[in-house]
Amino acid sequence: MRRCFPHIVCWDGPREDGSALVYLPRGMNRDELLNLARRERVTLSVPGDMENVVELRFGHLEPAEAEEGIARLGRAFISYIEGADRLPGSGTLFFVGP
Repeated sequence: MRRCFPHIVCWDGPREDGSALVYLPRGMNRDELLNLARRERVTLSVPGDMENVVELRFGHLEPAEAEEGIARLGRAFISYIEGADRLPGSGTLFFVGP
């Protein structure tokens, strides 16, 4: 995730069950991100009533499949940020990678 997600995205995990909670940056619309993730063929869970969190489940996947899904989700984040100059600190320049 560190290599694929923009620096303004945080996460907690991977957890023992092979999932990770991904915390959306302030101002990011979760539904818009979910739509972009679907276009990248990534399915995310929405845990409870936490508005700024999505759950990425990859414990059932082979490592290469999990890495591909994480890369696709990273592309969805980048697509969202590039189309949304309303996020604090996002602008047109952002950092992806270690």
